[in-house]
Amino acid sequence: MVGQPRPPLPLDDLERALREEADALVAGDADRLHAAAACKVDLLAQIKVAWRAAAPGERRRCALALQAARSRHEAHAGVLATRMAMARAQLDTLLGRGEALLYAPDGAFAPRLPAGARELA
Repeated sequence: MVGQPRPPLPLDDLERALREEADALVAGDADRLHAAAACKVDLLAQIKVAWRAAAPGERRRCALALQAARSRHEAHAGVLATRMAMARAQLDTLLGRGEALLYAPDGAFAPRLPAGARELA
């Protein structure tokens, strides 16, 4: 591969995508979070291709950057998992654990009868 340009390792772009992902998590912005995650996946695919052509020094630098990125990704995943658990708990509370209680479209409390039960007149 002498004389041929090597594809760049977009490590700075990956860092920006991780920052955007963190900002979206803090803001609770699902659309921004989705966009940042999709960008991150694309950048990792680019890095995989560039890695093959990278010089040994670039590979060491890339490995360190990817190690830091993995730690941030795992932290973001932990935050997201916590938020999802909280949302599930809130839904369980709102819906009376998913079976017994519901709210009508107008917001009024509307108990749900168990399957096979009939309302008494």
